[in-house]
Amino acid sequence: VNTSATVYPGSWSMWPRLRTATAKAEGGWTVEIAMPLRGSESGGGLLDGGPGWERFDPNSGAKYWLLDFSRAEHPFFTGNSSLLPPLCSLVKASSPTLLGTDQWSCYYDYVWQSVGGTKYMHNPDQFGFLQFAPHLPHDTKLCRAVEWPARYVLRQVWRVLTAYAADSGRYAADIVPLLPQYCTVGNSCNATDLLEALTTYAGVFNVRIVVDNSATSCVSYKPKNYTGGPCFAAHANVSLGEGRPRVAGSIR
Repeated sequence: VNTSATVYPGSWSMWPRLRTATAKAEGGWTVEIAMPLRGSESGGGLLDGGPGWERFDPNSGAKYWLLDFSRAEHPFFTGNSSLLPPLCSLVKASSPTLLGTDQWSCYYDYVWQSVGGTKYMHNPDQFGFLQFAPHLPHDTKLCRAVEWPARYVLRQVWRVLTAYAADSGRYAADIVPLLPQYCTVGNSCNATDLLEALTTYAGVFNVRIVVDNSATSCVSYKPKNYTGGPCFAAHANVSLGEGRPRVAGSIR
């Protein structure tokens, strides 16, 4: 949580109810963190996002969260961009084990779940799944997230459409021809999986994309702006097999 964000005005904190513990382990170290779910007079909680956030409470039936953990390294801070190349070179020379490139001006993230080719932590679609479950015997069959296939395919669709919009200023209802250029490792898109979902398994995923390139009320990717751009909506209606429920999802 970014406690300096305007939604918190620098005052939100889980302290003093937040509890942490660390320990050395063979080949590394471990950390255990106990975070309060709900805020109180003594401090904040994870579900302080506002009205409706109670639906994310595992005590009320929520089974999964999208989650990632990151340890950010900021070797230096400067507003002078001309200093970035020489300072980054010095950082790399003195700390050769640091990962990454100069993409974020020597800002490195060590993450629990890979963030893909974007190399950027603040992409929730790249987060891992955290499953809440009661204490069960170790040989209990896993209860997997049935919505995952729909989420995964729609994530790839979003990657293709936004990359194409950044290049052309518009969206496309048929994205199969776009895959070779706009679905790559570089933008965390799996062209092989997406092509299978749109062709071989089209009857399973039932992906439908609706575009309105005349609209001016959505995010603009060319030029970049939070509004003023065309719109799209992508839908997936995934079949889980005969006699089983379907999972529907959408993005826009």
